[in-house]
Amino acid sequence: MAQDFEIIVKSLKRTRVFLFAGGISFIGLAIGSIWVIAFRMAPVLENLSVTFRLALITFYVLAILITLRYGITILVRGMRWWDIEQSPLFTLLKEYPHHIVWIFETPSKDKRQELTVNVWLADGEKYRLFVKEDDKDPLIQALSRFAPKARLGYQPEWVKEYKQDPSIFGAIPIADIRKSTGGNTNAHFF
Repeated sequence: MAQDFEIIVKSLKRTRVFLFAGGISFIGLAIGSIWVIAFRMAPVLENLSVTFRLALITFYVLAILITLRYGITILVRGMRWWDIEQSPLFTLLKEYPHHIVWIFETPSKDKRQELTVNVWLADGEKYRLFVKEDDKDPLIQALSRFAPKARLGYQPEWVKEYKQDPSIFGAIPIADIRKSTGGNTNAHFF
């Protein structure tokens, strides 16, 4: 089990780095866009009609706000993983492994040989762990030892089954977990 925890911690650390990098990138993009609009587009906007200028500014402001919100959301998720042993997934593995119903991989679309290991829960929550190709199989095996009732692999028809009733996958439904813990599961999930 100690080796399993090492593999899981390694993937959690990698995921934390990806979340921080992604969050900071989106925030930087939003700030850069503000700079471009304020200093580079101001002369161009002066030559446009008032209606078109307002429409363009509204579009840019909305795009910046959406990008900024997305960046902050990703960064906050990364902060939840700051202390790996207190992260939601690590806590879940230690205290509620029976709540994990499905573990599968998603290959990366780029050529960096990185992929995502997905961990889906009985209440519909989903976690993604970013791993290198070499770490994929040991991570999936380690996760499956913690959650032996979880379904491994991916079949398109399983998505429909999962959406209809996650308890089909063999896990204890979230209502049963809430009963057994006195209703306090909020600290363990996103």
